[in-house]
Amino acid sequence: MEFTLRKYQPDDAQAFFALGSDARITANMREGFCTSFDACQALMIDFSAQDESRQLCRAIIVDGKLAGSVGIFKQEGAFEKSAEVAYWVGVEYWGNGIACRAVEQICQLAFAKWDIVRVFAEPYAHNAPSRRVLEKAGFVLEGTLQKALYRNGSLYDYCIYALVK
Repeated sequence: MEFTLRKYQPDDAQAFFALGSDARITANMREGFCTSFDACQALMIDFSAQDESRQLCRAIIVDGKLAGSVGIFKQEGAFEKSAEVAYWVGVEYWGNGIACRAVEQICQLAFAKWDIVRVFAEPYAHNAPSRRVLEKAGFVLEGTLQKALYRNGSLYDYCIYALVK
């Protein structure tokens, strides 16, 4: 399936909320992700207004419609040579290789634009599809942190994957 990455626009909020608020997506995201339309609208304003010195956020577009999101966030201080990647694709677009190719493209952009040497991601250990995305994009599993996240009354393991330049 063909897609393009483009900078976010403030009017992407409705589509972002409609796709991103699906429980099958939010179950594997950090707390606070897409909890309301207002939160998504504020996020779109933030994403579209950035000068891109610290974050690169892109809408994944398929057939002219928002299909998902990919972003990369430069770290600070002792971690300034690293960036964290985050991504999701709407349920109707699952299984088409979009997430993997979007992650590859945003990482290439970040390596070209910033003075970084490492991109990392921290998926839940039980999120096998997200882990496969990273592995197909060339990321290496560095470790699993056991019972490291507490969310909605439960403890979860999460993994650290990295792609080194």
